[in-house]
Amino acid sequence: MNNLDILRSNAIILKSISQSVLDSFGPNGKSKIIVDSNTKSIIISSDGYVILKYFEIQHPIGNLIKQYFINTRYLLYGGVSSSLLFSSTLFENSLNLIYQGLDINTIIEGYSKALEICLDELNKMEYLEINITYPLDRHQLINIFDTIVQSNLISIDDQQLIKESIITSLLDNNSLIIENENQFKNRIHSLQFTMISNQQQQQQQKVQIINDGLVCEIPTPSSFGKQVFNNATILLLGIPFQQKQIESKFQIQIEFENPLQLFKFKRDEELLFKQYITKWKQELGVNVLISNGEIDPIALHYLDQMGILAISFNNNNQLFEKIAALSNGTIHYSLDPLYSKDSLGKLNQIKIYNNSDDEQDDSNLIIQPSTYYYFKSTLPTTNQNSILLQSNIKLENQQFKRYADDLIMNLLLVLGRKENIYIKGEGYCEETLSKNIYLRASHLSTIHRYPMETFAKSLLVIPNTLQLNSPPINLNFIQENPGPNTTNHSQTLLVEKEAKKENFSTETIHHRCSAFDHLEMKRNILQDSISLVTSLLKVNDILSI
Repeated sequence: MNNLDILRSNAIILKSISQSVLDSFGPNGKSKIIVDSNTKSIIISSDGYVILKYFEIQHPIGNLIKQYFINTRYLLYGGVSSSLLFSSTLFENSLNLIYQGLDINTIIEGYSKALEICLDELNKMEYLEINITYPLDRHQLINIFDTIVQSNLISIDDQQLIKESIITSLLDNNSLIIENENQFKNRIHSLQFTMISNQQQQQQQKVQIINDGLVCEIPTPSSFGKQVFNNATILLLGIPFQQKQIESKFQIQIEFENPLQLFKFKRDEELLFKQYITKWKQELGVNVLISNGEIDPIALHYLDQMGILAISFNNNNQLFEKIAALSNGTIHYSLDPLYSKDSLGKLNQIKIYNNSDDEQDDSNLIIQPSTYYYFKSTLPTTNQNSILLQSNIKLENQQFKRYADDLIMNLLLVLGRKENIYIKGEGYCEETLSKNIYLRASHLSTIHRYPMETFAKSLLVIPNTLQLNSPPINLNFIQENPGPNTTNHSQTLLVEKEAKKENFSTETIHHRCSAFDHLEMKRNILQDSISLVTSLLKVNDILSI
């Protein structure tokens, strides 16, 4: 295989990977259903990082590309898809330059010049700056949300409803402020979003807040209990409660002379389940076992006999830890004997959530398969809240969930960076950079102009894909300062004119116009994309790896 064949192969591999995120790109792209091959859990996401993380690749170069994106610093919050699409398009267009006779080093040099222009122009762009100051109140949170999240397929009223619900859940009901960053992060991570299929939508709110409690769907309840559990005393087991956990305690070799001995040995193993469960019930007062893994059917039998409700999570670490925080219990990762009741969690109630009054008498409810469980705290305030997204249309529910996830993801992005400067998004940035590269390249020699124009052309894959998945929103800015290098960092939206022209209220237009890109992330996307393309073009370097 010659060098050109290797370059073609690299282009095919990179394009194949980028195609996996193509129709998911942007705020209105399609979510993908992913099955984790290890835990068998189902993940629904449109984020390029998540999609690529679970994308199984056998080819060595493909794996190298995957690891490059997975390990790159900025990609946790939305940079993978943009970088993949741009890198793939740029590399494919690079082959056309090679076919026309341009030297690889000349191409790379042209790309470097184009990158310099991009970084220079980014510093001149109109911008908004978010400064989070504590104590943080409702007004500040609304302004942040209106800036950091782009448009979505759900209606403006639904967007505002979800924003208000999240803000209400994040704020302290007593003071209505957040005092510091650690408190802010803890409250963000304590939120649980649950999608509920509501067959009586006309009688219920689309979004509902459950304070000091969590509502979650458990596909198959693990025990045969048929009662609602009040005053729950919970043993949190961070490992599966299965036969292999019992066997791991006895690392000895046993030989059986006849089948009866084997039967007796297995019977003794089964009785070990009973011994554990009896001790938990009689000595510690446990009436609920929550395991972050499967529970052995034999163990379920004895749990049912002892009147202990058993709930099994399928390696859902995030939700399991939220239950632990809500109940103020310690997670146990061993079956070693437990002696202290202080390590057990406490909840007022575990019951079926049924979309009605939370304080009603539930004594006759039966725990059934494929339903929603409500974990209610004993403490007056725990800041562990659920936001229920309710609709009788599954697609609408998924859009609600996605918009809520986008809000939280971008909020964490803001908290994780010292400098939070935003520029106009939804493809405007790439279009502007492309125009400036064409303009400045026109004065250069042909040999340098070709790769720079190829760079400019490749940038347009971002707005073109956004338009393909959903038409972009037109934003209008008033520029008071040229860019983040100036001393006075101020920037406003021209919303009054837009409101008058389209007969919208100013507030409505403000929500329509929240479509901005993080400046630092945009720089990183460009730099890391060029770094990847340059590496793939240098065939001899790849062959020496």
